[in-house]
Amino acid sequence: MATITEHDVITFLESKIAALLDEISRIRLVTEYFTGIAPAAPKPAALKTLKKKPLKRKKQKQVKMTAQPGVGEISAPPVPLTGLEDNILAMLSLGPAYINDIISSAQALHAGAEPQRVENAVINTLFVFKKNGRVASVQEGKKYRYSLQAVAS
Repeated sequence: MATITEHDVITFLESKIAALLDEISRIRLVTEYFTGIAPAAPKPAALKTLKKKPLKRKKQKQVKMTAQPGVGEISAPPVPLTGLEDNILAMLSLGPAYINDIISSAQALHAGAEPQRVENAVINTLFVFKKNGRVASVQEGKKYRYSLQAVAS
């Protein structure tokens, strides 16, 4: 390993000073140009007289609306997901399970609810249980197998 001498440090610092002074001079030129002090810079009054070109606007895409209930239609009120946490814990008490199995059995228990809503609720509940330490997860390939966390007493 090469040793660094004082001469090397001084040479490096001098080159750094030269690079910074060069950068400062370039920044001064730019600021002089924008303030109108530089001889080749257009004066601020000349900048105002330039005609501004109108900006070209992109055509906006028309987005089709999804089907919404009309004025005369009444959508069914959402079914509350009561006892979902208890159902998930009961399913996991039978043994470890994958999330797809838990979702399908929860959808069977809550047949009146929207399937996507049940799926989101199960995913969120499992996340909260995992965060709180009530449920453990083991990754198997691309899937996670969920099981009840052993309670230390």
